[in-house]
Amino acid sequence: AAIALILVLGGILFAVFSQKSQPPTPTNVAAAPAVIAPAVAPATAPPALPPTALPKPTDTPIPSATPQTAPSVTPLPAPIVVPPTPTAAAPAGKIAFSVSTGEISFLDSQNLWLLNADGSGATQIIRRASQPALSPDGNKIAYFQWSNPIGIYVADLDANLLPQNPKLIVPAAFIIKSIAWSPDVQSIAYSWSSTANARNVSVRVIPTAGGASTNVGNGKNPSWIKDDPQHLVVDTRDNSNHCGLFKMALDGSATPIIADGGGLPVESPDGTKIVYQRASGQTQLFIVNVDGKSGKALTTGSHNRGDATWSPDGKFIFYRSDESGTWAIWRMNADGSHPTMLPLPAGMASLAPVNGANFNNESNLTMAP
Repeated sequence: AAIALILVLGGILFAVFSQKSQPPTPTNVAAAPAVIAPAVAPATAPPALPPTALPKPTDTPIPSATPQTAPSVTPLPAPIVVPPTPTAAAPAGKIAFSVSTGEISFLDSQNLWLLNADGSGATQIIRRASQPALSPDGNKIAYFQWSNPIGIYVADLDANLLPQNPKLIVPAAFIIKSIAWSPDVQSIAYSWSSTANARNVSVRVIPTAGGASTNVGNGKNPSWIKDDPQHLVVDTRDNSNHCGLFKMALDGSATPIIADGGGLPVESPDGTKIVYQRASGQTQLFIVNVDGKSGKALTTGSHNRGDATWSPDGKFIFYRSDESGTWAIWRMNADGSHPTMLPLPAGMASLAPVNGANFNNESNLTMAP
């Protein structure tokens, strides 16, 4: 009961003091409604996630790329290149030739000249002469002299290849053409006729020292066969007018080589081929094996080419031509390639042949070492 009395007295005291502490309520003022802000829950941070361990790098090798096979490409065929025929090394030696210089006097217009194989050093060596033939060893020259006494002469050649001590070995009261030395330099062959009829021309042989000549047989323009003093190559015409090149023995027997109407044959230094000329409109050069096979033209065209001879080494053929518009001496490889004109001697406008554009089937160009 004491406790209850205390509680009642405490409540009465609380109420009295509570009323005294409240302010007086204003008169006639409506109370504004109270706005209560909604309660906002405080932001809660997301729970922290435990750290995720990154995968540990491995040493697994990266697989290599699979090699790709390149597509096959068919190569284009290589172009066929035909190499040009090489020009042989410049020849050595001397050339003797005749020139018609055009004087009114026939005798004065026929002269012999000498020059180097490259066209240099041109020198007139004999006046009033033609048809020179240098010996195979280069030590002598044979030629036809037009002044008295007329005939075939043989002369020694000095160190400058100038003639010395000329000797008449065939006096001539008849036509003589195409002088040729034997390989052993002991004999000379030539063609001759007592008349102007070409069908009556025959081949004769005489010792170099002079003496009696031997009539070999019908034919003209002889050329000795290499290393065979008993046989010649000639051009001839038989009784049926069949003409061409023949191999002729000193006993007069003959074997046909080629029957195409060619003439003025000259055998190569190695004895395997023959160069010769044939006229059909213009004179052109041809070549054939000594057995008559593998014949072919070396030159063609509208100009004359003839009076050919071989260089001592057999790599070149020298000849006369009007191809440049004037007569000159030319050379070409033995297969007909690389024709080259030799320079004209100083002061000379032409090296015209003494026997006309068809060369009249007589040799007027010769060469030796």
